[in-house]
Amino acid sequence: MIKIVCLKWGDKYGPEYVNRLYNGIKRNTSLPFELHCFTDDDKDIVQDVITHNLPYSTTISSWWNKIWLFSDEVPFKKGERIFYLDLDTLITGNIDNILLDNTGGLVMLRDFYWGLAASATQSASGVMSWNCGSFSDLWTSFISDPEAAIESVAPHGDQVLIGNTLKNSIKYWQDLYPHQIVSFKVHCNAGLPESAKIVCFHGEPSIPDSATKRWKSWKYQADPQPWVLDYWK
Repeated sequence: MIKIVCLKWGDKYGPEYVNRLYNGIKRNTSLPFELHCFTDDDKDIVQDVITHNLPYSTTISSWWNKIWLFSDEVPFKKGERIFYLDLDTLITGNIDNILLDNTGGLVMLRDFYWGLAASATQSASGVMSWNCGSFSDLWTSFISDPEAAIESVAPHGDQVLIGNTLKNSIKYWQDLYPHQIVSFKVHCNAGLPESAKIVCFHGEPSIPDSATKRWKSWKYQADPQPWVLDYWK
């Protein structure tokens, strides 16, 4: 059984993001899987999704809760492979090969702006895979002084802390599965690339806004992309 994990904290993303992520995975894999959502509010999340309370949700905010997923406290067997997806992720093709990846270590995204913008960080955490408990020291170190850990990578977020701490263990999805995991802003200005299986919506526009509104971000812009709603349902 493949363990897929997502995180919902606060009110930026409603339950529809969890439910539609589940539906997108279900439509695009032939493999048995469970979607586990760690959240501070499970209202209106469909019963097919296994929900868990976020134990530090009142003291740790936003994406910093991702660091807890590396701890020994998560309800999975030690050594079991975990596949993580951000909620603003669109599944557009069969992902069996990605879910079955046995590269080992930690697999992350390379920042989609890497090599394009001077401010880009090398690693991004929107799609990750690792063995449960194998990097628990990351959490132990973080929770011993969260404020210092957050300040050490400011103004960046969890992806820089993860990338800096575990840099010797990281491999990148784009190297393992070229053109299969893409950025909406960088790669989808003219529509969905034929090879894309996972589309990452980092920042603006949101998934629903991208289908109905013209948008511009940094040097990228596009007209509304109504095809998005074919996959976000």
